[in-house]
Amino acid sequence: MQYIGNADAAEDLPHGNAKKPINFLPVAKALTTQLEEKTSKLADICAETVHEQEQFQYDVAVYCICRGGGFSMERMISCDNCHSWYHIRCVGMTDEQFAVYATDRSKRYHCMNCMN
Repeated sequence: MQYIGNADAAEDLPHGNAKKPINFLPVAKALTTQLEEKTSKLADICAETVHEQEQFQYDVAVYCICRGGGFSMERMISCDNCHSWYHIRCVGMTDEQFAVYATDRSKRYHCMNCMN
């Protein structure tokens, strides 16, 4: 049987079977350095991803010709061509006109940009 251990335990072993203790410190330091480098790279990737997601949310959240966004309780309509969203008041649409688009799925709305 072979043993790897510290020198104190060697006195219990038959002569010649004790092995010199292994110094794992350099290996541990190297692995720690590699782990720190990979963790740093991962943190950079995560920060980039979060930034991209925030930018995407901002890009998606800006609607209408007023650029006011779609978070209010105002009614909005989507252009069936470019899929941009508009407040009905910003495009001069009445509640009655909006109700027609909302109930008649065959009726298509096209924004001013797509009509030109």
